[in-house]
Amino acid sequence: MQRTEVRVTRLILVEKNLQQFLELREREGAQRILTMVIARGEAEEIQRCLKREETARPLTHECTAHLLQAAEVSLQEAVIHFLSKGTFKAQLTIQPGRDKLPQTIDCRPSDAIALCLRMKAPIFVTENVWEIATKPKD
Repeated sequence: MQRTEVRVTRLILVEKNLQQFLELREREGAQRILTMVIARGEAEEIQRCLKREETARPLTHECTAHLLQAAEVSLQEAVIHFLSKGTFKAQLTIQPGRDKLPQTIDCRPSDAIALCLRMKAPIFVTENVWEIATKPKD
């Protein structure tokens, strides 16, 4: 499965709107751009990660990162691998320990991105997602 690494380049928070906009761009190469609509909560978490803001108490993604670290589970990567009718799907790859095989977990892309930003893990988009996302609309 061919894929390219991406980075978050833009986050648009629209007040009083449940839908927010996230832009991912290839780190190298063609510099293709992928825009996703995400929920407000995840958008706010991604913004906190990008700005390195702290909260008084850990919120869900930060708590999840702490749980993984405490269990000595490393987050290897996230892969956005599916797109159909405007819905993206992602997978996280975790390494539970040295003696165990990596495991893949289905995840919403916005959650995957928030966790990767928090845990400094790479984010990838598969070629089939790029093809669907950049195909001209009829």
